[in-house]
Amino acid sequence: MKAVLTLLKTDDSFAPLIARLTLGLLMFPHGAQKVFGSFGGYGFSATMNFFTGQMHIPALFAFLAIAAEFAGSIGLITGFLSRVCAFGIAVVMLVATLLVHASNGIFMNWSGNQKGEGFEYHLLAIGLALVVILSGAGKWSIDRLLTRRLDVQRGIIPDPDLRLPSDIRLAPQDGEPNPYQLNAAPGLPESKRIGQQGARGVT
Repeated sequence: MKAVLTLLKTDDSFAPLIARLTLGLLMFPHGAQKVFGSFGGYGFSATMNFFTGQMHIPALFAFLAIAAEFAGSIGLITGFLSRVCAFGIAVVMLVATLLVHASNGIFMNWSGNQKGEGFEYHLLAIGLALVVILSGAGKWSIDRLLTRRLDVQRGIIPDPDLRLPSDIRLAPQDGEPNPYQLNAAPGLPESKRIGQQGARGVT
């Protein structure tokens, strides 16, 4: 339970919200390319063949990389298990930098004169992922909702849905005036006085 709380724990601030949404929205098209072939991608089978055949990446790690980009981006957008999703994406970006992009320098291939793309995009993605890993999902996230639910169950914060009925009245003790009888017309039966008090409260 403690490990789960550590993964979900977050505050209600905007900074991690902006970081996770930015990273999630940027990574989703790349994940969709590899899973569905959307956005000009090659789809799952072709991507797996490229990773395992040409890059000689073990099939398990290739699958995890695809899952990190696709499922991880959705998790970041919704704010569900955001730290796990951000960590997975950060690892993918770090491995891609070391294996592919480091030799091309930091800059993207803007002019077309480099052998490939640099790693500035990957550094930005890692930076955003670190914000989420350290701060959590932030505002408007499933993690935040689950954290509050768990805190209620553990008795750390009161249950916001627990309300006492507003019409509950304590019975008067012996010798204490009955609030329903105050300011009632003398000589009326108690049922009439209660009705009169209720009618006065309505008006």
